[in-house]
Amino acid sequence: MKTIESVKRVFAAVVAVASSQVFAQATQAERPELKPGTEWVYKIDNSKRNRPGPPAELKRVIKEVGDKDYTIEITQAGNTRVGAMSLDLNPFSEGLTSSGRTSSALPYFSFPLAPGKTYSGVVDYPSPFGNLMINVNMTTKVLDWEEVTVPAGKFRALKIEGNGRSVGGPINGTRKVTLWYAPEVANYVRMEFEMSYSPAAGKSIQELSSFSLKQ
Repeated sequence: MKTIESVKRVFAAVVAVASSQVFAQATQAERPELKPGTEWVYKIDNSKRNRPGPPAELKRVIKEVGDKDYTIEITQAGNTRVGAMSLDLNPFSEGLTSSGRTSSALPYFSFPLAPGKTYSGVVDYPSPFGNLMINVNMTTKVLDWEEVTVPAGKFRALKIEGNGRSVGGPINGTRKVTLWYAPEVANYVRMEFEMSYSPAAGKSIQELSSFSLKQ
C-alpha cells in the first residue's frame, strides 16, 4: 500500500513539474527567425499629435538576413528606403531617414519575452538639426499578455512599455513607447509612441493591417 502511495506521489510531482514547464514556455515568447520576403504593413494614425497629420501606411519587408541584423526595405508615403533592425527586431535607423544610423538598436524587445522582464539601452545618432548628436536613454518592461484587435485581426500579445528621454539640441524631452508583441505575427501588432518634444509632440499609433511570414 505504501509503495502504491509513494508511486502516486512521485507521479503527481512529475506531472506538476512538467505542467509548470509547459506553462512557463506558453507564457514567454521566443525570438523569431525571419526569412527574406517576410513583410508587415501598418496603418498610422497621427491625429493625436500637436500638429495632426493625415493617415499613413508603413510597410517593412525583410530583404537580407545577416549574422547580427536584418536589412529591411521601408516604404512610407510613397518613399522607399533601406533600413536595419537587430535580430531582436529593434530598429537601428528606421526613423532617421537621411541623418544616419544609430549607435545601437532601440531597446524595444529583448528575447525571450516574459511578463516582468525589464531591460534598458542607450542610443546615440546624428541630429537632423546640425552638427549634434542625440542621446536616447530607455528602460523597457514586459507587462502581461492581452488580447488586442487590430485591422489584421485579433491576437494574443505581450504588452510592453518603454520609457526614456531624448537629449540633443532642440530635441529634449520624454518619450514613451507601448507595444503589443504577438508571436503569431513575429512582431508587434500595435504601437503607441508618445513624445513631449518637437513640433510633432503627442501620440502616434500604428496598427497592423496585414502580414506575410516566409518559411
